[in-house]
Amino acid sequence: MAKKRTEEVVISEDSNGDERRVVVIRPDSKKLSEAQKVYNKYFRDALESGALLRQRLDGYMREQGIWNDQKEKEYNELTERINKTEKKLAAGGMKLSQAKEAALEMRRDRVAFRNLIAERNSMDASTAEGQSDNARFNFLVSVCLLDEDTRKPLFASVDDYDKSADEPYVAEAAGTLASMMYNLDPDYEKTLPENKFLKRFKFVDKEGARLNEDGEYVLEDGAEPAFIDDVYGSGEEVTTLEPEEEVAEAEETEEPAEAEEAVEEVAEATEEKPKQRKPRPVEEA
Repeated sequence: MAKKRTEEVVISEDSNGDERRVVVIRPDSKKLSEAQKVYNKYFRDALESGALLRQRLDGYMREQGIWNDQKEKEYNELTERINKTEKKLAAGGMKLSQAKEAALEMRRDRVAFRNLIAERNSMDASTAEGQSDNARFNFLVSVCLLDEDTRKPLFASVDDYDKSADEPYVAEAAGTLASMMYNLDPDYEKTLPENKFLKRFKFVDKEGARLNEDGEYVLEDGAEPAFIDDVYGSGEEVTTLEPEEEVAEAEETEEPAEAEEAVEEVAEATEEKPKQRKPRPVEEA
């Protein structure tokens, strides 16, 4: 088991472009205890103000027409298709061109799945638990981001943190704290089975934009090149990669054995798969 990070120095910039260095520390038991008190307070306040509990969110969304049986069906179909395609890609025994299409199909389905649940996820933040989780994390940010020289908290209070939350270096440091606490992988998108496969055979560049056999960018459905980590807003300039000769030869011959070799590594890739859900009866709000 990998050793948990307890401290990390984030080197970033403020909105003026000046370098800022922030020490991010993992919260100790005392800080976690204080954070739980913040959670409890916000949870009581949220309930008193009429906020929904998470367990009643499904019923409310159906009452408002935000979620219905058709979307539930799409949810389950996408879930099943993603899992099925992942197993197919990992098993090998197909032509390289077929493996490529399977990986691209899996990537499209994953985007569709995220779009489908985007509104559900945004509404979850408004539940009593969602509001309380957010308040607890904001408190931890205010006490776990330290000045590198003084080793004292960067912010005097949560309100002080809120005033600077949009600063690039603050947002990056807060993201580092979340990654440290919840074991989030900043390169999660690039570790997905379909993206690892596409990158290995130079079907995409280092940022995930599609390439053809000449190393030129490919537009999907007439849109701008899609990047696998657009959600994080990397904004990095990417360069065209020249495909390796052996990759071009592998695609030309399209031998099943080569395809099996191509996908054998992605069989070990892991991710948290979406779970199959059964339709629920509408709950009273």
